[in-house]
Amino acid sequence: MTGTFRVEVEVPSSSQLFDTLAPLVMPRKMAMTVCPRWIPAGGDLVGVFTAEDGRIAAVACLDIPAAAVMAVSMVGLANNRVAECVNAGRVEEDLAEHAAEVLNVLGARVNDAGSPRLRLTQVVTAADAPDEVAVVLAGRRCDMTFEVGSLPAGRLILAFAEVSSGAAGSADSAGDGSADSSPAGGVL
Repeated sequence: MTGTFRVEVEVPSSSQLFDTLAPLVMPRKMAMTVCPRWIPAGGDLVGVFTAEDGRIAAVACLDIPAAAVMAVSMVGLANNRVAECVNAGRVEEDLAEHAAEVLNVLGARVNDAGSPRLRLTQVVTAADAPDEVAVVLAGRRCDMTFEVGSLPAGRLILAFAEVSSGAAGSADSAGDGSADSSPAGGVL
C-alpha cells in the first residue's frame, strides 16, 4: 500500500507572489489582494506541476483576464488584446504561450527550498484539464486578484496536493486530514 505525506511547501503569501510576478509587468504598476476561492472554467489556463513519480503535485491557474494581462504586459503588446481575449472567452494562442511562461515563473514559488522538485509539465485550458486537477484545487491553495495598470483585474490560484511517498500506511502531518487555506503561508 502506498502512503501519502503532505508536501513540505509553504503556500506563498501575497507579497511573495507579488515579488515573483511584478518584474514581469514592469514598468506597469501591479496590485494584488486576496480573493474568494474560484473555480477555473472554460478557457482559463491551468499549469500542471508534477512530482518525479508523475503525479500532479501542484496547480497554477490564471483566469482569461489574468492570462491575457500578464502576457500582454510581459511582452509589451497592445492593451486591446486583453479585451479581445475576454470577449472571445479564450486566450489567443500567441498570448497563451506567453501566459505559459508566467505559469513557469510561478514554478519558483512551487519549488521553494526544501520541497520535492516539481516540474511544469502541461499548460491546458480548464476545459481540457486532467480530472486530478479538481482534487488539487479542493486542497490547500492561495487565491489572489491582481490589477496591472488600467487593464481588467485577473485572478490566479496556486494550489498544492498530497504526493505519494511510496511508504506503507498513511500519514497526515496534522493527523486530522485538515488543510489550512490561509494565503498567509504555512507548511502543508
